[in-house]
Amino acid sequence: MRRFITSILLFLPAFAFAQEVKIIPRAEIDAEYETKFPVFRGFSYVDNSGSWKILLCENQDKITAKDTVNTALQAVCLLEDHGGYLEKWTLNDFIEKEMEETHIWFTTSYCSFRDLDADGRIDPIIVYMTKDGNGIRRVKVFVVYKNEKFAVRAVENEFDNGRSLRYAPGFDKLPAPIRSTVETLLQRMRKDRGLLLKNG
Repeated sequence: MRRFITSILLFLPAFAFAQEVKIIPRAEIDAEYETKFPVFRGFSYVDNSGSWKILLCENQDKITAKDTVNTALQAVCLLEDHGGYLEKWTLNDFIEKEMEETHIWFTTSYCSFRDLDADGRIDPIIVYMTKDGNGIRRVKVFVVYKNEKFAVRAVENEFDNGRSLRYAPGFDKLPAPIRSTVETLLQRMRKDRGLLLKNG
């Protein structure tokens, strides 16, 4: 399955630092950052809490003429500090062989970097999926609010008892605009991908 890499949700707030959100050039990534896996896509932005980099990394376990297959991925968030960077959070995941998964990848067309609650800080949303022989198997949506991660995890299955949609503890305490944005995103993925994203 080819990922959607040509579009990304960079919907930005209407204040001064909005123009600072950008995709990091490939040459800059290769020259400046050492990561566990190759960087698929990097983003940088400035908000009221500092200058940030988010690197989306995939292990590129198998590269073919048609696609790249990943069995593991990692997202790394860096805060600029005195000429260097502090690692503030990471995401790590891998295929689950018991689910017969074959591929895991970031879906950047569903990622976004916006100040969702108008507090002057960007609230990143990071999305990735896995697939098995039948199609998309798992979907994970991570909202990062004040450097704390809140996950929405879904499992797709042809059988009712194999499907699930789970919200992380504390998700219901997030600001309403953030929760509403996530629900709109889930609805968009249902429409775009034919996913159920529900329990049972």
